[in-house]
Amino acid sequence: MLSMRKHGCKNGCKAGKPLPEYSVIEVKGVDHEQSFRVQCRLVHLQLRTEAVGSSRRGAEKLAAADMLEKLAD
Repeated sequence: MLSMRKHGCKNGCKAGKPLPEYSVIEVKGVDHEQSFRVQCRLVHLQLRTEAVGSSRRGAEKLAAADMLEKLAD
């Protein structure tokens, strides 16, 4: 948070645009073989994407990539 303030960013935004919100919708499988369904939301634009990955972070990256494609259309 300190570095964001240092560079003129407040409330977790960049260039005045809100950041996406990520939430885990579903977790399947046993501890060492789980799959994660994650949702990426841009509330101010009312856009949502979902993705599944073998890790939460991986699923978030896939959902973010889908969101970027959606924004480019």
